[in-house]
Amino acid sequence: CEELQDMIVEGWKGYFVRGGWLNLFDWLTASMCFMLWVFDTIYHGAIPELNLPWKLRTDTFWTLALVQSHWQTFLGLACFCMVIKGLKFTKNVPIMCTIGNTFSHALVPVGVLLLVVCFLMFGFAIVFQIKFSGSKMNSFNNLGISMFSVFRGL
Repeated sequence: CEELQDMIVEGWKGYFVRGGWLNLFDWLTASMCFMLWVFDTIYHGAIPELNLPWKLRTDTFWTLALVQSHWQTFLGLACFCMVIKGLKFTKNVPIMCTIGNTFSHALVPVGVLLLVVCFLMFGFAIVFQIKFSGSKMNSFNNLGISMFSVFRGL
């Protein structure tokens, strides 16, 4: 509600220029929390009733595991966005204000650097997966495990 009020009063341009990237994280936090609610609703709607034996089905367990995996991913992203959103409230403390402004202005260059590092890691993961997939090394069996192994080696 606070975000809508600021956006209506200041307009789109003033809202994003004054707040910088922190306002974008507010919207990202709201969308992550919405996705948490969606996956939580799907998860609780797909749980079989154990007290009725004729409704006990085993074909929903893999669906529950997948939904729980997505829920955990969105929970991690939502917690990260909420921590970053906390920087918005440090503007009233003088020492913390400079730190918050520094993070807000350095978000784009640091984000681009992290994107380049991710591309490099992805390239090395592809090379290692191609090179070691035929061997008995389980750390490079598929691309996902190879990417995680390269991240661990970092």
